[in-house]
Amino acid sequence: MSNLIILLLTLVTFVLLIGVPVFFMLRHEKKRTKQLSEISSDLKLSFYPDGKDSIFESISFGIFDYGNVSNMMHGEISNAEFAIFDHRYTSGSGKDSSTYKQTAIYFNPTNLNLPRFTLSPENLLHKIGSAFGYQDIDFPTHPDFSKRFLLRGEDETKIRALFTNKLLNFLESQQKITIEGGGNQLILYRDNKRIRPEEWQSFIDQGFQFFDEFVGSD
Repeated sequence: MSNLIILLLTLVTFVLLIGVPVFFMLRHEKKRTKQLSEISSDLKLSFYPDGKDSIFESISFGIFDYGNVSNMMHGEISNAEFAIFDHRYTSGSGKDSSTYKQTAIYFNPTNLNLPRFTLSPENLLHKIGSAFGYQDIDFPTHPDFSKRFLLRGEDETKIRALFTNKLLNFLESQQKITIEGGGNQLILYRDNKRIRPEEWQSFIDQGFQFFDEFVGSD
């Protein structure tokens, strides 16, 4: 077999294994952006395909310190700055790297003053860590909440005051949500889950349910 044929076969293989998947991925992302742009217009929100940098100048919540943001809807709703967007980040490097993608909702009202906290679904590693002193703020009055969620933060007294019985009852009815708060900012998402465009309106409605609960508890 000549070198030219080998080269051609190599190029064809590369296109089939790399080029075709990339093409379909880019087409899918373009379609997603178009759908979300139309939804944003219906909701009378501004749309930023590549995100809006000014929002992230003040956000310092964990994974949102890095990674890429896209498909951002932004505006003011119920006297609060509001945004919903796709977020993507990579953890680790080389063969040990993993890429995560999620859709997040962000609130920045003027009438909120939250202690810094992180609430996330509790897994087996968290439970093992708790046995060795890893912080997990539990509530004896709400064992189901304490079993399913990991709650952490610097000022435990203020966090316990924030998480009233009413708020705990509401959170016990929720599944696999991560919430981070501090000052007048609140952000929530489902870890490594991007919401389909046709479900963004429903996710926004859910986000405002969470927002109202935290405003009522503050």
